[in-house]
Amino acid sequence: SSSDRNTLTSNTANGNGNYGLFLSSSKTNFLFNNTANANSLAGIALSASHNNSLANNTMQSNVQNGILLSSSANNTITGGLINNSRRDALLLSGLTAVSNNITNITILGKRFQILRIGNVGLNKWKGNALLM
Repeated sequence: SSSDRNTLTSNTANGNGNYGLFLSSSKTNFLFNNTANANSLAGIALSASHNNSLANNTMQSNVQNGILLSSSANNTITGGLINNSRRDALLLSGLTAVSNNITNITILGKRFQILRIGNVGLNKWKGNALLM
């Protein structure tokens, strides 16, 4: 179910069976300064969720993705750290994963990869650091 206009600040979501933090069909939420480590799928995942802001979150050692945006548009992701994701640091999937702004993210790890699928030309990437 959806959840709109919420603020999640300074939470820890570690070692969960699926996602650390998950928004589904949700809009206009603000996730700030959260930690989501060692989750089975992704640290933070948005599915069919739009106009959300993620800022200064830390995602480390998640089994699949640091951040997953699935069919989610017009989201802003700024600041924060994605470290040692076992598959993709940041995965955008679905034809409607468009018009997202991704800025000033630091991605660390020997196996990192950013995978963009769908209408990738409509997403904005700026000032991100990819470090090994």
